[in-house]
Amino acid sequence: MTKPKRTKGNLSDLKQLRRLFGYTKKYRAMLIFGVLSAAISSLLGLIFPQFVGRFVDKFKSNNINDLNTTIMLLILVFLTQAVFNFLRTYLLNVSGEGVVADLRSSLYQHLLSLSNHFFENKRTGEITSRLTSDIASVRGVVSTALAQFVNQGVMLIGSIILLFITNYKLTFLMLAVVPIVILAAAFFGKKIRRISTKFQDSIAKANANAEEAISGIQVVKSFTSEDFEAERYNQKIQESFQTAKKRALYRGLFVAGIFFSMFSAISLVLWYGGRLVFSGAITGGDLSKFLLYTIFVAGAVGAMVGLYSQFQEALGA
Repeated sequence: MTKPKRTKGNLSDLKQLRRLFGYTKKYRAMLIFGVLSAAISSLLGLIFPQFVGRFVDKFKSNNINDLNTTIMLLILVFLTQAVFNFLRTYLLNVSGEGVVADLRSSLYQHLLSLSNHFFENKRTGEITSRLTSDIASVRGVVSTALAQFVNQGVMLIGSIILLFITNYKLTFLMLAVVPIVILAAAFFGKKIRRISTKFQDSIAKANANAEEAISGIQVVKSFTSEDFEAERYNQKIQESFQTAKKRALYRGLFVAGIFFSMFSAISLVLWYGGRLVFSGAITGGDLSKFLLYTIFVAGAVGAMVGLYSQFQEALGA
């Protein structure tokens, strides 16, 4: 029984994503160029450890001209990367805001087409909450999260490839934590999504109570019910706060566990890599490159963890 439910949930997630990205049709060109800019920016970032490795090994040659050339090339790489970072940020944010604007209009038009029965069972505050806070959650996925996903995805895959090229033994040692990360993502992702749905529902109910009281403020005042309405609203807000605290707890445990795993792997790499340098199997420059790529992998995994949580919250909305 469990397996079909999970499959159904995955199909539902894919259907929601297809519907969401259906709104990107008008902005497809901007999104494509934005994604390409993010990929190029990440690829340029992967060059940095190569320069650091060369920089460390150049100390042995005592050639100041080689050192100057290395630094000048590195500055040129950073300048080019800055240009593509600008294009990535501008294009994906503009297209993301356009998608969200179209989504709001479409949702509002859909609401107006619904039957009276729907509005009889839903309060105005709850409906307006869906138009504001829920779509705000989606905005982050369409604009910022998409850029980060491409950026960190290229960084993660590129770093792992270059790690294998540098030293495959150290790479396998570093990748030993990957199964732990996958299992943690599966477990905590479901928890965060379920709690996020509950949080959005509690906020919608609180807004519905507020809208009801404000629209009938004359009745509230005539019955001197200000304290009662304030307490009723506060009750709902406190419920949402308790839910948010629970979500923060799961998110904190998730992120802390992932970072501990990744940086423990970095420590093991430093220990084993140091032994390889002492034995002459690799140079100090090679170890420097490897450590930087390992840190890139750890950073990319950490960013992916945050994106996964954000994605689950958006689906929960």
